[in-house]
Amino acid sequence: MPRTYFSLFHVLLFFYFLITGLFFAATWYVSAYRWNVAMLFFQKPYISFVLTAVSFLFSIAIFFLFPQKKHIRFQMVPHSVDIDCNVIRSYVHEFWQEEFPKVVKDFDLFILPDNTLEISVKLAMIDLDMRKRFLEKSEYGLGKILSGFLDYHQKFYINIHV
Repeated sequence: MPRTYFSLFHVLLFFYFLITGLFFAATWYVSAYRWNVAMLFFQKPYISFVLTAVSFLFSIAIFFLFPQKKHIRFQMVPHSVDIDCNVIRSYVHEFWQEEFPKVVKDFDLFILPDNTLEISVKLAMIDLDMRKRFLEKSEYGLGKILSGFLDYHQKFYINIHV
């Protein structure tokens, strides 16, 4: 899907939730308005069906129109290559099991729209110095693995959650 439609969809989604939120927030603060809205839903029950259907269609659209990419494209000298996320995941998992077996609880890989790799990792409770050492060692080790084994020389991000 082109980026224009992607942005347009996000703007429409933003306005839908903004208007819906303002509508229901107004019902909370103005008692006469609350009574009128309740009577409207009782007298015309199809309105609640329409609101539910629109919310359901938005969630289905988000789910099917914007799936997460499961591969990353590498530009090599003569050709480009697609590599499955599970291959990268196995290298990252093996690295962290060797270097930090009790520190890493869970991690996830994301491929950003500009084909950049983002690694989000959940750590056990460790002190600040250990986190700094973890980040430095991970940046160096994963960079070496990604560039050496997979020929990935682009930037990548590591997000740490404690």
